[in-house]
Amino acid sequence: MQKTIEQIEAVLAQKIPQFAKTLNPPATESDFEALETLVGNKLPEEFKMFYKWHNGQNRSPYVAFHVETHEILMPIADIIEWYDELSGQLDTGDIEQHRWQRIWVPFTDNGSGDSTCIDISEENFGQIVIQDGWDDEVKVIFNSLTDWLEDLLVKIKEFDYSNWDYLDRL
Repeated sequence: MQKTIEQIEAVLAQKIPQFAKTLNPPATESDFEALETLVGNKLPEEFKMFYKWHNGQNRSPYVAFHVETHEILMPIADIIEWYDELSGQLDTGDIEQHRWQRIWVPFTDNGSGDSTCIDISEENFGQIVIQDGWDDEVKVIFNSLTDWLEDLLVKIKEFDYSNWDYLDRL
């Protein structure tokens, strides 16, 4: 996984060097502890490794991390806030159980209420799912965060950033 992270960083530096200024410093152990306390479970080690690279992105300017889904990489503080929000909606019945589960930890956000999440359940620990506020179907998209990152690496290598909608924000 570390090699994939390094390759992503190198491709981004080559294709859009100004993107680096949107990324936050690495997450700390206290960041991980706060999130683990909230979710009541340990986080996958690959999640921690990824967030030790960068603790998400700045929201302003909003510049997508993922070229296909147009999602930003949320900092742990935003993950905690969004997890709390979704869990509260679940408690009040404003969101249905099949659309949000407390075993999912969101780590990307598209600004429209949809997130890519890492599953922390015993049965599917580390699996990547899509939390979609409008779709009734839970979508398992990757078996691990490493698989998700490897797929992202392929996409950013192939992506033509010259016409990217976010360039004017950098």
